[in-house]
Amino acid sequence: MKRFWRSLLVLNIKMKLLLLFCVTILLPLTIITQIVSTLSVNKIQEQAVSIARGSADQNMMNVQSLLERYTNICNRYSFNDRLITTLSLDERYEDPYASFQAYNLIRNIFVNDIVTIDFKIDMKIYYLNPNLTQDLLNFIQIDRMIEESQMYKQTVEADGQIVWRYENDTFSLSKTITDYNGIFLGIIKLELPLSEIRSLIDQHNPEEMKLIFTDAGGFVFASNDKTLEGADVSGEAFFTAQEGQEVLYDNDGEYLYTAANFKRMNDSFPAWNMITIMPMERILMESSEMKRKVLLICLAALLVSSAIFFSILDRITKRIRSLVKRMKNVGEGNFRMVESEHSNDEIGVIINSFDRMTVSLNSLFHENVETRLQLKDIAIKKREAELYALQSQIQPHFLFNTLESIRMKLHRNNEDAANMILNLSKLLRTNLNMKGDIISLSEEINLVRSFLAIQRHRFKERLQYRIDIQDELLDCSIPKLIIQPLVENAIKHGIEKKWGGGTVAITVIFSGERLHIEIEDNGVGMNAGKLDEVRHKLKSESTVSQQGIGIKNVYDRIMLHYGQTARMDIQSRSEEWTKIVIELPCSGNDGNTQA
Repeated sequence: MKRFWRSLLVLNIKMKLLLLFCVTILLPLTIITQIVSTLSVNKIQEQAVSIARGSADQNMMNVQSLLERYTNICNRYSFNDRLITTLSLDERYEDPYASFQAYNLIRNIFVNDIVTIDFKIDMKIYYLNPNLTQDLLNFIQIDRMIEESQMYKQTVEADGQIVWRYENDTFSLSKTITDYNGIFLGIIKLELPLSEIRSLIDQHNPEEMKLIFTDAGGFVFASNDKTLEGADVSGEAFFTAQEGQEVLYDNDGEYLYTAANFKRMNDSFPAWNMITIMPMERILMESSEMKRKVLLICLAALLVSSAIFFSILDRITKRIRSLVKRMKNVGEGNFRMVESEHSNDEIGVIINSFDRMTVSLNSLFHENVETRLQLKDIAIKKREAELYALQSQIQPHFLFNTLESIRMKLHRNNEDAANMILNLSKLLRTNLNMKGDIISLSEEINLVRSFLAIQRHRFKERLQYRIDIQDELLDCSIPKLIIQPLVENAIKHGIEKKWGGGTVAITVIFSGERLHIEIEDNGVGMNAGKLDEVRHKLKSESTVSQQGIGIKNVYDRIMLHYGQTARMDIQSRSEEWTKIVIELPCSGNDGNTQA
């Protein structure tokens, strides 16, 4: 497998795309075409066989409907009340006129009605009443010759059931007539020409569908294949096979076989068999033609898609070869410009980008010396800036040393002034020694303690303060000078203006993965209007005053550093208290979040 992939790597891109087309498009399309063609042909074959079977079933239903019509006529008149009354043996008809009237009555009831229903039917009534007039055509009195006929004997033995017979190209059905007490009065017989059945089957081409009617013994009395009429098919496979549907095999091919026995459908029907034989070749002729058309259409689609693919492939590889040639020229140091690509596709974008890169490389090559000179100038200026920064540190150290000298001289005469200078010196030294904008919470608290110590010397007992913070939170990193300015603001605007002074409370807790800082004083507070004004100025876009660092400065630096992850809020009640709440993400000096 590895050798196969290695062999693919040495192929050029045109061969790779061609192989990709064959594997991902040509081969799947061929397989799909074959599958769709097979499924379509199978579906068409199923439909064709279903239609053929439906046609056979329809022929059977047509014959069944014909037999039902004749059996209904026979049953209808064998139970006709007026016919039974007229044929009754109790009727004497001693008067010839009365006998003739009875004859006309039967004729009006029977013959005229039959002609209206089906003029092809030849109906006969055989009766026992000796007093009833007969015409020897349709109304015949039973004599010895009739009693000895097969028709008479079979009908009487059938005991009320319809008897079917086939004689001389004519089939007939007969049934006994009895009164309401079961006394035998006569026989009704219907004779029908075989042309009735032949008219139903002759409309089919025997080459497409053979319809065969046989009696129970296998004698063919009707078929659309005239060569089979009168033949004995009792030994044929389609006759001896079980009733149902199956495919028969012959020397000439396959045949769809359908058989039905009318007697099993209805006891009143004759024991005839209707056999349908259809060659599968003709049934599936349409599906074969369909398969050929599908294959031709798919082949044409493959040829067209292949032609389009090769045309596009040739254009793509030609442009790629042009790009490779340009790259070789640049690699050899030739930055000559060529005509840009006007196409906006991916290859065109690559070519145009490469051309712009060539121009840039050419410009960079000529600007290289000038850039080196500029870098030297920048290095010299950087050293000068470092020297200036070192010189700037002299002034804070001089200030610290001077304050220390003053403190030592005041220490003997004024201890409070000396302590104030000491705290101021610590405050300035700590502030100036802070590197960067981020310090630890402990450093910020030390600044606040130094500041409060200075303020205690000023306000004496009027200023009280309380700092409540857990030791494990002292390593959290915060922006510098965000608590001290707020403490200064609380003293200046809250405690200083209140008669008798007050207390400043600083509380730091950790809750919900956030650091909560609260600076609260019980000074003069603010009314609702003043509080809304301060909150509005806090979130406005105005700059901080140059006179000092205030609440606005703290809020802006927190928002710039943390964004929406931080929160600062002011709460106050007039003449009672003011509270400033800050919520920050807690992180250590190394920048990692601490829980």
